[in-house]
Amino acid sequence: LQGAFSAGLHDLVLPTLAVVLALYGARAHNTMVSVGILRAGGDVRWLLWVDLLSMWCINLPLVAIAVLVLHWPLPAVVGLMLMEEVLKLVLFRQRVGGGQWRKLNVRP
Repeated sequence: LQGAFSAGLHDLVLPTLAVVLALYGARAHNTMVSVGILRAGGDVRWLLWVDLLSMWCINLPLVAIAVLVLHWPLPAVVGLMLMEEVLKLVLFRQRVGGGQWRKLNVRP
């Protein structure tokens, strides 16, 4: 299997994988908080807006500029793309800590 990949591909994949692994904790945290806590607590509308705005207004334009204008290498683009997860981690921690997400939708 190692002979099937060129040296250039190997040199591109290892730094990219290191970036993904470095930021995987933020993604795992965000999945647990958004699906397990906030959505279950009834804070669906806020999550929708955070996801839409972070992807379409921040992440996509920045990644497009990094690739099409600045010609950044793949590991840098992947790192920039995953910065969305770091931003959402900060927002989610503030939201959970503040308690605004608690909406009781169940009647006793």
